[in-house]
Amino acid sequence: MHCLWFTPCSGRSGLHSSILNTMFSLHSLFGIADPIVVKGVTKQGGPMSPFKATITTSLGHHYLDDLALSDQDCVVIQSTSKSVDDPHLPDDSALLCLSMAEATNNSYIVSLTFSGLQHFMLAMECFQFIYGWLTLWEKTTLHILNSPNAPPKTVPLQSITNILGTNPWTITEHDVPMSTNEFNFLQTQVDDPKTHYLELVDIIDSFLFHTPFTLLHKIISQNIISRC
Repeated sequence: MHCLWFTPCSGRSGLHSSILNTMFSLHSLFGIADPIVVKGVTKQGGPMSPFKATITTSLGHHYLDDLALSDQDCVVIQSTSKSVDDPHLPDDSALLCLSMAEATNNSYIVSLTFSGLQHFMLAMECFQFIYGWLTLWEKTTLHILNSPNAPPKTVPLQSITNILGTNPWTITEHDVPMSTNEFNFLQTQVDDPKTHYLELVDIIDSFLFHTPFTLLHKIISQNIISRC
């Protein structure tokens, strides 16, 4: 199996949460323009905020997909029949490029090598900065699957520099903690059904149903558990 590097960029924050006097630096064909101050930016949590976030993240996702498709470090999913050049069904000819998975303001960026992951991360850092998004590096972690060697505890990932008066395209490195052979996304251990079950049971058992009828309480609990 391929060695797989991925990083969940947890808790991405948006500059659009500020309403007044938001400073932006624009990148043009002629270089970095002087910062401008924008007023009346969409308030985070307001009616337009989810729409703006959806449009922004979907544009970033398409951008990363286009970038990754031409990169040898891109993770490509295909059927076993396709991999041995022996297709049986029309769907066997399909290929899926896995560059990023997103949920709310969290995202996984995936690559076959660490150098590829650094490249994808920096590209997305530059892209999202233009649209007013920043990565919360203190909540970002890195994971590796099927590593032939014992990896270090931390590795450096690159980003733009978000310091007033400094060219944002100056590269800054962040030491990111790393773990091996596990998926943890949105505080959930992925591909671990036993842990999922115990977490769900704990949530359900600790939930207070406001009903005096014991039988009704049991029926509701059993239905919720079975559906979960």
